[in-house]
Amino acid sequence: MNTPASPVRPALASLALLALVTTLPARAAVIEQTVSTSSSGGITWSGAIWGTPADVATAGNDYVSDGGAVAELRTGGTFDGDSLTLQNNAVLVLKGNVSENFILKSGGYFTAGTAVTIGGTLLVDAGETGGLQTTASYRLTLNAVVSGGGSIHLSQASGATVRTVTVGNDANTFSGTWVVENTSLVMAKSNVLGSAGIELAGGTLATGGFSDTLGTLSLSASSSIDLGDGASSLVFADSSAAAWGDSFSLSVLNYTEGTDSIRFGTGAGGLTADQLSRITINGNSATLDADGYLTLAAIPEPAACALLAGLGALGLVPLLRNRRA
Repeated sequence: MNTPASPVRPALASLALLALVTTLPARAAVIEQTVSTSSSGGITWSGAIWGTPADVATAGNDYVSDGGAVAELRTGGTFDGDSLTLQNNAVLVLKGNVSENFILKSGGYFTAGTAVTIGGTLLVDAGETGGLQTTASYRLTLNAVVSGGGSIHLSQASGATVRTVTVGNDANTFSGTWVVENTSLVMAKSNVLGSAGIELAGGTLATGGFSDTLGTLSLSASSSIDLGDGASSLVFADSSAAAWGDSFSLSVLNYTEGTDSIRFGTGAGGLTADQLSRITINGNSATLDADGYLTLAAIPEPAACALLAGLGALGLVPLLRNRRA
């Protein structure tokens, strides 16, 4: 005789499935900024500007500000979203310190509306570009954990007084390129730049006496490396194939022989002869030693200079006699 299936078992199975579904994390929605600039010139990220119908940012969702569709976005009040992406040259004007999960794409960037610190995380994926912009009055400090393989452009909007971008998190894994334009990239401690390359595009890499191991060094405008006080050690990858624009020069400042070091690769071929000809160390010519370390080019001793001058003068005597004859 067949025993009918107990109705309890399907019920238990349904309850187990329901419990599983309810414990799965909800998938975050991606919500775009739909309200643009207010009449006062800028709209705060805490306002009802996200999605349709427009609402405030809430936890569990990711938000996107698209510069091709909306204008300037400003911080102010609480932003409760899980992340904020700035893309297509979207700009976030920082009016106070922030700590969020930021993503920069297609030229999205931050600009300083006061002296601010950026915390949280910052992602610039490979193939993407983003930026941090100081102004004539305000500097930026980047303490977020930076990751990705894209390029981060550091610049200043205007003004003769250079305001700095200080990078201060030694947990950074960024492997792209820091592009230093008309501002200074300041290291707040050692090992804050990840494994990224450096492109100096008219700005200054200021070590502050700290050290780092980096990718290649490229040069797209005359620029400088300021080693500051302390004992700096910069190790660049072999940069002989890196792009160095024609006629641009690199000035190494505040170099102390025996204390500071800059290395390119592991041998004398870490830079080309042309690249070396455009580097000065404290105003003097530079060369690479057999291990790739940048050093002061040999300067003839005064006695040797006098000897050469004397030999040159002796060589003129017969020439003058022949002319008189």
